[in-house]
Amino acid sequence: MANTSMTRRVKRLLSRLSIGLAVLAVLAAAAWGALRGANPIVDRMIEADIRHQSGVWQRQVTSFITNLQETFGEGEVAQQDLELLHLVPQTSDIFRLQIYDATGKPNWSSAGPHSHAPALHPERRGTTVSGETFFDLSSRSALEVL
Repeated sequence: MANTSMTRRVKRLLSRLSIGLAVLAVLAAAAWGALRGANPIVDRMIEADIRHQSGVWQRQVTSFITNLQETFGEGEVAQQDLELLHLVPQTSDIFRLQIYDATGKPNWSSAGPHSHAPALHPERRGTTVSGETFFDLSSRSALEVL
């Protein structure tokens, strides 16, 4: 009889232990999925916001530049356009604005004339020259941004 009650206690203990381990495994899997799954959702949200804002700024910038063909085709930015372009990063949430000519060569940057903005990569050139938004998300340290 004592042996039977001991067996029941061991069975109850093992069943509670197995339920506890199963719950722990489910919680660990849920936490891992939440942490790993949150990044793609946030990245998609950032991309959607950037694409929307890009369209808004494309319409605004092209509305106040006097001669689009000269500015974007030949790379010659008029003085009055320069004054307006310098205001864009100061009056908005845009960190840096760069204008490229039709060949993908930078001809103006809000970072200044000595910003050494790189030419567009070939896969970006076709997209941006046709007026579409090219999105590339990358991580940078705070020291690179400052």
